[in-house]
Amino acid sequence: MTSLYKIPKIIAFTGLLTGCFVLNAAAQSERETSSNILSMAEANAELFGIWMEGETAQTKESWRECIQPDGVTFYQFGGVELVGKLTIQNDGKACFSYETSNYENESCFRVSRSGKGYTFWGGVEGIFTTKSVQHNVDFCPSRDVPTS
Repeated sequence: MTSLYKIPKIIAFTGLLTGCFVLNAAAQSERETSSNILSMAEANAELFGIWMEGETAQTKESWRECIQPDGVTFYQFGGVELVGKLTIQNDGKACFSYETSNYENESCFRVSRSGKGYTFWGGVEGIFTTKSVQHNVDFCPSRDVPTS
């Protein structure tokens, strides 16, 4: 009879222990990510003049964005192609705005290095990870020029 009472305690203890490991892993991941967040100087040096391809973390949808050295961007996502511009805030956030909103609406992201690429951490915009990054791009093809 006493062994039946021990089972829920063992299960509860195991669940608590598992929860601690999960929380610890999440905290470790957040520390590693935050230590790789680009500063304003790093973002300015690394995000202009690049071609990126990647996917969204949530839905695994593919996206592409080319950013010219002057900050003009060409973004492709879900069959839509947009011309935009990139600006970097003092805190290092990369902010994208597009011609469709007359450049009035910005989507800003913390950017961290992840391997040889980047992860863009947004709010409601979500998380975008790069699968491929090409640096030293001088000019991006316009939406009228085939990219593949």
